[in-house]
Amino acid sequence: MADAQILVGDVGGTHARFALARPDGSLADVATFEVRDFATAEDAVDQYLGSLSQHPKTFCIASAGKRTGDEIALTNAHWVLGEEALRDRFGFEKGILINDFHALAQGAAGASLGQMIEVQAGEAGMEAPRLCLGPGTGFGQALILPGLPPRVVPTEGGFRLLPVRTKRDRDLFACLERELGAPPIVEEGLSGRGFVHLLSALRGQAQTLEAPAITAAALAGPGDEREAVMWFLELLATAAADACLMTGAWGGVIIGGGVVPRIVSLLDREAFSATFARSSPMQEQLERVPVHLMTDGLAALRGAAALAFQTA
Repeated sequence: MADAQILVGDVGGTHARFALARPDGSLADVATFEVRDFATAEDAVDQYLGSLSQHPKTFCIASAGKRTGDEIALTNAHWVLGEEALRDRFGFEKGILINDFHALAQGAAGASLGQMIEVQAGEAGMEAPRLCLGPGTGFGQALILPGLPPRVVPTEGGFRLLPVRTKRDRDLFACLERELGAPPIVEEGLSGRGFVHLLSALRGQAQTLEAPAITAAALAGPGDEREAVMWFLELLATAAADACLMTGAWGGVIIGGGVVPRIVSLLDREAFSATFARSSPMQEQLERVPVHLMTDGLAALRGAAALAFQTA
């Protein structure tokens, strides 16, 4: 992929972002679309390409879903993206599709501390992996292995079971299991719909409010909505610690995704650390793991660009 510019994309269940990436790492013509406004991914790409003065010859698009063959079907939306379909319709010479957290982790691997907020201070194990995870429309997770350049291993961490630490968590797990007819996965508590499930559990009945309204109310002042958001952040700390232990990510944990930056003003760092490094045989080890929140909203696009140019 040696073109001067590459089409890069970051496609989630709610938003799709596209840009042109240059070899120096810069992005141009960044645009954001609502997934629900387009019947297919190709329609959104067509609108974006129509806004450009020059048609790139290659693409690297990150999408929130598991790759099967040359396609990725979005886990929480109706789009299906295919490498061959994109090449045939738009005349691309080359192109690759990758998991969205693969791209985000690639971007996080090259990010500076100035693009992050420290959640827990620590001492990174320089030869140890780092973990990138976080909630959005779903829940993503990827492992960053040390090296030059770092190598990213995408995972399906959002599909492990919802963590349980307190009686309230156990009650939530049981309630969701009855409602869903199966044990709930991480995404049922740590995603956009997770806010709805948590508020419903607190109020003892199903809620019609959607995630943006819940977080807006939480930011506005005390109430059940704020309690749901604080519970969400507690669950995130538990899930992050579990994932860190399972992967040996002593190099650090990076929280990404589109949700937490919007509620960061409610993030109690001491409470997060107390939950993350809870009492256990590995408490001292967890206390030493640095945890940061990624604040660069374009990190996944930068990661897609870095991967594309690395494989040129």
